[in-house]
Parts: sequence; C-alpha cells; structure tokens
Amino acid sequence: MKENSKKQQILNAAFKCFVNKGYSNTSINDIINEYGKSKGSVYYYFKSKEEIFLLMFSNVIKEVEQNLKNEMDNSKTLNEFIEKFLDFFFKTLEEDLDFLKAIIEFWIISLHNKKVQKKFKETRITFFKLFEKFKCEFENKTKFIDFVDYFLLILSGLRIEKILIDKQFKTSFKKLIFNNMISLVK
Repeated sequence: MKENSKKQQILNAAFKCFVNKGYSNTSINDIINEYGKSKGSVYYYFKSKEEIFLLMFSNVIKEVEQNLKNEMDNSKTLNEFIEKFLDFFFKTLEEDLDFLKAIIEFWIISLHNKKVQKKFKETRITFFKLFEKFKCEFENKTKFIDFVDYFLLILSGLRIEKILIDKQFKTSFKKLIFNNMISLVK
C-alpha cells in the first residue's frame, strides 16, 4: 500500500469522526479507532489532530474550488455558469450532507483557530480569482465585488439552512436566487 493511500485513509477516518462528533469532541484515539490501525501509524503521518484537520480542510476546499472551476470552464457566460453551478450546488445540498457538515465544522473551528481563519481568507481570494473570467460582464469593479460577495453569502446561508433545519429547497427558490444574482450583473 502506498504512503499516500494510508495518509488518505487516515484523512477519511478523521472526516467521518469530525462530521459525526465535531472537531472538539473528536480525539486522536477516535481517529485511530476509525482508521483501524496502530497509533504509531497515525503519528507517522501526522503530529496532531489539528494537522489532520488542516490537511482535510485544505483537501475539501480544493474539491470545492475544482468543482467551481470545472463549472466555469464549461460555461461561456456568467449566466450559464450561475445556472449550472446552482444545479450542482442544490444537488449537493440534497445528496452530500457530510460534505456540508464538514464545511460548517470548518467555520466553527475558524472562530478560534488562526490557521483555519487564514485558510478561509485564502479561499475567499481564490474564489475572487476564479470569477475573474467573468469580470468583463460587470459594469464596474464594485458590481463585480458585490456579486462575488453575494454569491458566497448565498451559498453559506443555504448550507446553514440545510444543516440546521433540514430545509428543503424548491425549484422556484433556485430560480429566485438565479434571478437575484443576474440582477447584479451590468
């Protein structure tokens, strides 16, 4: 077995623990038990629970960024991107609660962890860079910034609603978000 796959197995075990118990309620022993191997094998790859969490967080953010980039690359216009991405996002809301729980857990930990806060700030900058492709569709820089801020805030709010109250979103709601987003362009 390759080292990377062992490391990934540890990250997968940690993901399950963090999603089910939360970061604060997960011990390194919980991760070891979920992983099913010796304590030494976990400590060979990671020095601490925080290190595991930060790498897992980075991997989740990379996945989000890649999904966003894929939708952008497959879209010729901002309207087309928004429509495709909302379809993808609403599907994720319905099908991948663990992923949503992980994002919420990252937010919670970022309140008290400077390293996670820094990662969130870097991610925000990355999202703005990804949207640069469509910057020319905006009347000015302020409208562009307002749009990306709105986009990120809407996604955050939808995640919270889904996790905390198991909100079921109707197709008409997705259309409402689409129309509001489009209204910010030019």
